[in-house]
Amino acid sequence: MNTPPLTAIGFLSWVGIAYSLKFLWAPLMDRVDLPLFKRLGHRRGWMMFSQIVIGLAPVRHGRKLARKAGLGRLGAFALVVAFASSTQDIVVDAWRIESADDGEEQGLLASAYQFSYRLALLTADSVILIAAATVGWRMSYGIYGRMYGRWNDRHLVCEGTGARGCGDA
Repeated sequence: MNTPPLTAIGFLSWVGIAYSLKFLWAPLMDRVDLPLFKRLGHRRGWMMFSQIVIGLAPVRHGRKLARKAGLGRLGAFALVVAFASSTQDIVVDAWRIESADDGEEQGLLASAYQFSYRLALLTADSVILIAAATVGWRMSYGIYGRMYGRWNDRHLVCEGTGARGCGDA
C-alpha cells in the first residue's frame, strides 16, 4: 500500500491557515477594484473573481487526476481554493455588514449566513461523494466545478446586473 509521508500530511494541514491570515489582505480588497469585474461593483466583483477561482480549481484538479498527480499538486490546488475561499469570506462579510440597517438585522444576516454555509457545505460534500462513487473522482470534480460556475453566472451576474441572456429562470 502506498501511504503518504507524515511531512506531506503535515504540509496539507497548513492549507487552513489562509483563513487565519485574512486580515493581511482584507484592507487591500477594500481599496482595490478588479478591472475585469468593475461593472459588477466592488463587492460583487471580488465575489465573482474568488468564485471563478474556486470553480476552476476543482475542474483543473480533475483533469490532473487523470495523470496521477501527486500529493503536492493536490496541496497546491487546495491552497488556491483556501485563499480564494477566504477572500470570498472577507467580501461576503463586508457586504453583509454594509447591507444591514441596524444591529438586529446584522444578527439575522449573520445567522442566515452561517446556516446557509453549513447547509451548502453538507450538500456539496454529500453530492461530490455520491458522484465520485458513481462516475469517479475526475468526473465528479469536473461536474462540481461546472455547476459552481453556472451558479455564479445566475446569482452574481444575472441578478446583480440584469445582464442580457440571463433568461427568467
